[in-house]
Amino acid sequence: MLHPDGRARSNGHDVAKDTTWLREVFDRHDLNGDGRLTLGEFIRLIRWLDGALTAEQCAAAFDRIDPHLRGAVDFEAFLSWWNRHETA
Repeated sequence: MLHPDGRARSNGHDVAKDTTWLREVFDRHDLNGDGRLTLGEFIRLIRWLDGALTAEQCAAAFDRIDPHLRGAVDFEAFLSWWNRHETA
């Protein structure tokens, strides 16, 4: 869990329960609009949601979401990881 209360720091949203809001945030960080996040975009998104995570922690998470090293993750893969991550 990113914070003990289960919330990201951004706007007080309970992102584990607000998929629509999380999709909007994902899309905002998808700079080229291809529906996928590169590692750099992912790092910016995660650090925006939780400024306490390092780039190295973000990269390790990205590798878990992208085990075949395709270089990008789509929203569904991100959401699946996020929901597991939030309840861990």
